Amino acid sequence: MINKRYKADEWQIIEESFNPEQQEMAESVFSIGNGQMGQRANFEESYSGHTLQGTYIGGIYYPDKTRVGWWKNGYPEYFAKVLNAPSWIGIDIYVDSEKLDLATCKLKRFRRTLDMKKGLLERSFSVTMQNGKNIEVDTVRFVSMVRQEAGAIKYTIKTDSRCEIQIVSYVNSDVRNADANYDEKFWNTTFTEINELSGVIVAETKKTAFTVATGFTTIVEKNDKTVTFNPACEHKDEQVSQIFAISANDGDEIIIYKYVSVNTTLQYSVDELLKKCKSNLSIFRILGFKQLLQEHID
Repeated sequence: MINKRYKADEWQIIEESFNPEQQEMAESVFSIGNGQMGQRANFEESYSGHTLQGTYIGGIYYPDKTRVGWWKNGYPEYFAKVLNAPSWIGIDIYVDSEKLDLATCKLKRFRRTLDMKKGLLERSFSVTMQNGKNIEVDTVRFVSMVRQEAGAIKYTIKTDSRCEIQIVSYVNSDVRNADANYDEKFWNTTFTEINELSGVIVAETKKTAFTVATGFTTIVEKNDKTVTFNPACEHKDEQVSQIFAISANDGDEIIIYKYVSVNTTLQYSVDELLKKCKSNLSIFRILGFKQLLQEHID
């Protein structure tokens, strides 16, 4: 089925149309990783169709109690489960107040590529939204092979008419495992911070007490010029967000750069986590997407 579904190529897996019924499988096929963290190929923007969100960190686990351990010989009482970690890819897009969602838009073009030579997940699509607005989107995402705590996204939007675009860039720690034996939630959020420059969520695993700081910073450009305005900041439940509002005309190109640092107590003490996370984000902003990408590809 994979051979029929995806185009043959020496280094790339290529999908040239979107099949919602196979989205969860595609999220697995197009997944990325760098040895320290891995991630399913979930969409950055909201998607109300079938999807299985997944971000994972090597060495972070939880002893999930099995449902059969006490009555079947040979079964352990607990399984060491790899945990779905706080999600950092989220970039919700609103066009004239309507949320971009490939489950509700009229999809005109779709292409998704996993480039295994360069270590890139790329996606390109064009849609007509329910409000009649036409937009084109191109995304590039990677987790760095050089800076293994770093992730980066370039999210480009083009429109063919005047519209108001709202961008919600966020990190969310309200995550669960689909295979949890008792539908248990495995994380406690211990700290959150959001300001005009960056946002951070610190979460700790139950029982095993691994602590993870997931931080992000967002830069928005319009027609190759950085938009110099302060985003609104929102802290809601277990999500911290930066919110940007920008006007676009026919032919305008909006580019969102999102840089992420994921730091854990496997490498640092709890007291060092927040400082290291914020320091990384400052470095990533200075280096920029082009340099982070090139050193990763090299």
